[in-house]
Amino acid sequence: MDHTSAAALSLSALSTVLAVRILEVAPGSTDLASAGVSTAFNVGITAGALIGGLLVAGPGLRSPVLVGALISVAALAATVAEPLLATSRRASGLTPAPRTFSRRAGLDRVEAAGGPSGAAVRQG
Repeated sequence: MDHTSAAALSLSALSTVLAVRILEVAPGSTDLASAGVSTAFNVGITAGALIGGLLVAGPGLRSPVLVGALISVAALAATVAEPLLATSRRASGLTPAPRTFSRRAGLDRVEAAGGPSGAAVRQG
């Protein structure tokens, strides 16, 4: 496996890991948090293409690599700092503790809504 293939595999795994982390710490609606992940990826793709195009047209071909390296260092710093910041915000009471999700909890909602067989479930 060459370096390009390894980078592509790790990038494809990134979106899944990021989505799971967002859902763990989402303070409200998980639907809104999921939409935010998708929007952030689309904004990042658009901004990267715009900035890269401007840099190639301006300073030259080496500048997008240097700016990309700086953005990567900033992203690494944010990734390393996030657990520390989340812990300090939870300790101060600003953010609720992360929720955990179980497969059974999802099945309970399906069964309460009529069950997988479609039979109505009476609640109350």
